[in-house]
Amino acid sequence: MKITAPFRRLTVAAVTAPLLVAGLSAPAQAVNDESDAAASWLADQLTDGLVFNQQFTSNDLGLSLDVYFALDAIGVEGAAKDSIITAMADNADTYLTFDTPGELYAGAAGKLGTAVIDSGADPRAFGGRDLVADIESRVATAGEDTGRATDLSAFGDFSNAIGQSWVVKALVGSESDLADEAAGYLAAQQCADGGFSSNLNAATCTSSVDSTTFAVEGLLAADQAEVGDFGDVVSEAADYLVEVQAADGSFGSNTNSTGKAALVLSSLDRERAAVAASSWVHRLFVGPDLADSALGDEIGAVAFDEAAFALGLQQGIVVPTRDQWIRAAAQAAPALDLVEGQDLYTDVPASLTFFFEITWLSATGITTGYEDGTFRPAEPVLREQMAAFLYRFADEPTVERPAESPFTDVSEDDTFYDEIIWLESTGITTGYDEADGTRTFRPSQPVLREQMAAFLYRFDEQDFVDDDGATFTDVAPAFEFFDEIEWLATTGITTGYEEAGDTVTFRGAQPVLREQMAAFLFRYDQYQQSDL
Repeated sequence: MKITAPFRRLTVAAVTAPLLVAGLSAPAQAVNDESDAAASWLADQLTDGLVFNQQFTSNDLGLSLDVYFALDAIGVEGAAKDSIITAMADNADTYLTFDTPGELYAGAAGKLGTAVIDSGADPRAFGGRDLVADIESRVATAGEDTGRATDLSAFGDFSNAIGQSWVVKALVGSESDLADEAAGYLAAQQCADGGFSSNLNAATCTSSVDSTTFAVEGLLAADQAEVGDFGDVVSEAADYLVEVQAADGSFGSNTNSTGKAALVLSSLDRERAAVAASSWVHRLFVGPDLADSALGDEIGAVAFDEAAFALGLQQGIVVPTRDQWIRAAAQAAPALDLVEGQDLYTDVPASLTFFFEITWLSATGITTGYEDGTFRPAEPVLREQMAAFLYRFADEPTVERPAESPFTDVSEDDTFYDEIIWLESTGITTGYDEADGTRTFRPSQPVLREQMAAFLYRFDEQDFVDDDGATFTDVAPAFEFFDEIEWLATTGITTGYEEAGDTVTFRGAQPVLREQMAAFLFRYDQYQQSDL
């Protein structure tokens, strides 16, 4: 049976986020420098409480609410949030009806109602409207669509899963009698793969990440309020998100989807997937290290994707692109709380090749770095450190100390004694047989790449045998660790080194560097989750 490491509860800034009716949020004590800077940047985008789109010279009311929810999720209180609620009270009719008497958009009403309830204002008397009555008037109470919220508009019905999710949260927060029907209808939209489609009651159910994350938020709100029991539904949705997550941790290669998914995954104890997503978002965060760039006046912003980030470095944020930057930050900024980010280690800049993997390794608690605040990525991994990494990856199982150490060079007083004992007791290591009949572990020696392959192979309790020939020109089939290294290659945990003449080598006798070990363990985790 494999040693399956459970999803880890994070011990640094990453915490399992409690659910608020407005969505998912990290507690105030978890706010770090990055999310604090992002909150300040978002607040600066407001003019009299609203986001004003300079390109189209109009207020964007929906985006203003997105900024509200972002500030709320980060844990910010005060003038910025209050100004948004005040401004929305003055623009409630415009937002809900587009200033067209007799029309009403259900999703917009649900979104505004959710924000108003979260702010402590009265949703039944807001901006001259009864928002709860507005929402309830659009929810079907009979027939096969019972619980569905639809739009009332001459232009058609634009209701979808995201709008239904807002409706559920608002009805739950207002303790409406229709909350259970609305939540039940939303749950029934789940596709066979566990995700949710944007289109309601579609003939073909095609899941999307965004619809799934919003649906989970709505159902979690209902579940927490005991409006219904949706534990199995949201668990299957979490499985779907883990399944479609890219190898680099992103969703759709954009920070909007990735940031939202990170919070949802964290709330559902899928911490490793959440940290991978959060770490990817950090890549596109405008930190203080960019103070001298074209983005120097935009510290705290988050780019939508890599192309937007690259363009921003060239020209800054200009009128045609600012809307996209605000939308990205509003969705992604709360996810920055899940890991410490760019200042985690003084010697791990965001430009480092394995920055993402090292951030993940630290946020999951597999590494703690050094007391001086460094990670030392270019130093070799020592054998005792390897024992600690794998022990923590396995969620620190209970260790029964033997009457006597199995290794003459490892004593009970050693820092990693328990970790080494566990490594030996599981058969992951056998140590070295010495001439005098004793065994040693050699804890201070570097781990070689071929040894790392063997450790992970045994950790996974593999019996893989290669029949397809050698992947690497320097690893022959007769080599002691041939199967272990080939297994590592077939899983994608290692890619080796590209050499001249289109050949690839493994360099098994070289020490594993700490930054490489972060990459190996991250890739192994991705492999393991896909193999569950």
